[in-house]
Amino acid sequence: MATVYIFTVAETLVGEQPDSPIHVWSDNDSSRFSMDPSARYLLFLTIDEEGFWRVDNCGSSEEYDPQSKTLSLIGSLDEP
Repeated sequence: MATVYIFTVAETLVGEQPDSPIHVWSDNDSSRFSMDPSARYLLFLTIDEEGFWRVDNCGSSEEYDPQSKTLSLIGSLDEP
């Protein structure tokens, strides 16, 4: 069994901004990335062969925090 979360994407850092909400699949096993439907997230995603987005659990996906080190690092990549 898995959980499918539906998200509206506020900002895309790489790739094209989706026009509609995306479906994020999370397996119900040790690799799951549990999420609170009322929270905002910074997600690093891949898309599988069935068209579902999946969270990269080994990456820096996290609940959104405008002061996070991850966002700070991403922002610094655009600077000369």
